[in-house]
Amino acid sequence: MDNATIEATLKDYLRFVGTLIILCCYLYTGSLISLYIYHTSTYEILLLITCGLLALAFLLIGRIVNLKRMRDTE
Repeated sequence: MDNATIEATLKDYLRFVGTLIILCCYLYTGSLISLYIYHTSTYEILLLITCGLLALAFLLIGRIVNLKRMRDTE
């Protein structure tokens, strides 16, 4: 990969990670509202989705670190 492609990929990954974290915040807030205000059981589903998205965000952060290492070695 050339340096320009790596930079573009890094920017895309960083934007996507930011979007995932914002979405996780909304889903977590929704699960708290579901649990404490509406007293429904949908909070479990929301928490599972939140955990899955956070895991994806951490995987992408690991990929970002690897791409930065590739960029620095070139």
